[in-house]
Amino acid sequence: MFNFSREWQAVATLRPLLRLAPGAMPLVIGFGVVTALSEGLSLSLFMPLFQSLTEAAGPPDTTALGRLWSLLLARFSPAEVQLVAPLGILALLAVKNGLLYLNTVIFSRFNWRISHRLRSQIFSQLLRVNSEFLMEYDAGRLMSILDKEAWQATQALSTLAVLVISLCTLAVFSVFLLLTSWPLTVVSLLLLATVSGGIQTLTRRVKELGQQAAQANLGFVGKGFEQLSGLETIRQFGRQDDEQRQFERASLQVCTTFMELDRLMGAIAPLSELAFAALLTGVLVMVVRSDAANLSVFLTFLFMLYRLSPQVRALDGARVNLVALAASVQVITELLEATRQNQMPNGHRPFVALRQGIRFQDVTFRYRQGNAPVLKNLCLEILPGQTTAFVGPSGAGKSTLMGLILRRFDPVSGTVEVDGQPLPGYDLDTWRRSAAVVSQNIYLFNTTVRENIAYGQPGASAAAIVEAAKMAAAHEFITRLPQGYDTVIGERGVRLSGGQRQRLALARCLVRDPQILVLDEATNALDSLSESFIQATLTRLGRDRTVLMIAHRLSTIERADQVFVIDGGRLVERGTVPELLQSSGLFAQLYRLQNPTRGQQ
Repeated sequence: MFNFSREWQAVATLRPLLRLAPGAMPLVIGFGVVTALSEGLSLSLFMPLFQSLTEAAGPPDTTALGRLWSLLLARFSPAEVQLVAPLGILALLAVKNGLLYLNTVIFSRFNWRISHRLRSQIFSQLLRVNSEFLMEYDAGRLMSILDKEAWQATQALSTLAVLVISLCTLAVFSVFLLLTSWPLTVVSLLLLATVSGGIQTLTRRVKELGQQAAQANLGFVGKGFEQLSGLETIRQFGRQDDEQRQFERASLQVCTTFMELDRLMGAIAPLSELAFAALLTGVLVMVVRSDAANLSVFLTFLFMLYRLSPQVRALDGARVNLVALAASVQVITELLEATRQNQMPNGHRPFVALRQGIRFQDVTFRYRQGNAPVLKNLCLEILPGQTTAFVGPSGAGKSTLMGLILRRFDPVSGTVEVDGQPLPGYDLDTWRRSAAVVSQNIYLFNTTVRENIAYGQPGASAAAIVEAAKMAAAHEFITRLPQGYDTVIGERGVRLSGGQRQRLALARCLVRDPQILVLDEATNALDSLSESFIQATLTRLGRDRTVLMIAHRLSTIERADQVFVIDGGRLVERGTVPELLQSSGLFAQLYRLQNPTRGQQ
């Protein structure tokens, strides 16, 4: 009679979210049934009440519900029934409304708990995915999913609760209506099925619009986030008008889609109300034409049908709304599944100290979005307590090599070994805590200088923070800031120069006193004086730890213990700087291009 195929598909997408609060739906169903029973019983009490008021008009009704109440109220006189029945009606309505309120409070608790757990689970999995996965999702899209789509998914759960309660009420009331007058019930249900069929035609278009709305919103948020992040670049190249048109196009797409969705969903209530008005009118005509002896039956049936009207409207609205929200739920569940599949495997062996070194054994790596391998059958060994430099042309695979060492992702084939053991066998947290990285892409938080440095070592003392800043040649400029170490530096350190940001990032690494220090173009934004000072500091630090350096400016690696030259994802040269200069290979060519005067000597 009622086709719920699309709704069941939408409910199926909600199943992973319901596992976050497994007891929620049984409670909702239980409360829905008991609430409907309370209201149905209260309305059915009108039958003996009307009968007691009109007993002289004819014999008692012979319906199943009428006989049940006659049996229960047999010891009361008509005058007493006129007192007991209203009290029973009020008591049952009080129970019904109390249960309704309790259901609202409990499900609200479940709803927000699910919302919190959902966001927390997404964020937790994002923190543990491989870096390759994060390359495929821009920050704007992820923020939209965490905010808008997660909220929409929570709304879908609320809608599901409304749908379940409405179905429970419909089922209970149908039983009461059948017990009151089965001929009228059959006619009413046929009319309701007709209305439901009309509503069903709307859900097809609503499902399509729901998917379009979710995609349009993701596109708008992603584009807006990208434009806000690149405002300076947009102005610099004079592309304000072009970007304004793109922004308005994305915004208009969202508005148009959601307006059409609202238009279709707004048609549900008027259509349902009109259908019920026709139904009640038909029943009223039947009541008027009926014998006065059946007046109590028909009036009770009419009351029940009238109270059923908002539940049917809520049911129809929930059906359409659930289908519309299914797209957002699908986005959430797909992200959860994708992040689950891209989790970095975690070993059980805690990492304590680097004793034998890091070895690459025939390592090959390619990104999912690329065809050619970035690294090809790479074999090399990094010794502990030494400074090792990696050089080569842009795109040679140096940063990817560092990503494998830091376990941002794992190789396609071959193994990366640490102290003779495969790297994935080590506990990921202890391995990463042993290293500190200063990369080309520096990220600083919108907080104070002190908190940015201490981020590298939570709980670091004020003296340790100042000492790290001095080693990074940052102390002098920090003391000249308006509030010194308590100066808020803005989002991404926007209030600092490139060189200042780089020194602050280096101080953040040094304060944690790492065993392994990774420097990926860590001094490319520094002046010669600061670079010279930091190089001397790194040379001193390198005696007690393992330093890995990527540098295009080859003058920064002259003190390295060993140099690996990478080209096209392969190791083409290795040795010290003097040895590589004498070999006249790729390193010597790169060095002489950067130092033509020294190269001629």
